[in-house]
Amino acid sequence: MQGPAPCMAFFFCPAQPATAGAAMATFAETMLAKYETLLQTSAGLDTVSVDGQSVRYTDVEAKYRYWKQEVARQAATRRQKPLRNPPRPLQSPLA
Repeated sequence: MQGPAPCMAFFFCPAQPATAGAAMATFAETMLAKYETLLQTSAGLDTVSVDGQSVRYTDVEAKYRYWKQEVARQAATRRQKPLRNPPRPLQSPLA
């Protein structure tokens, strides 16, 4: 009998069930977390291996800054914007 199949990044992993009410991360949030982890684990190195490619640490920092801005931009567009012309309260005809 074989053990459970390995989880793929683009498939739902039954070994790690999603909690009820938890919002799914956007692609930008996933990439931000990936580059944040890379920066933390490779501090002090000149080059870093990203998806099998050798990349300079400064390029990883630039990608991190890009995805951080993208997450902030997406969060700003998801926020509920106030109405431009809010409805007026109803007035009684007897007033």
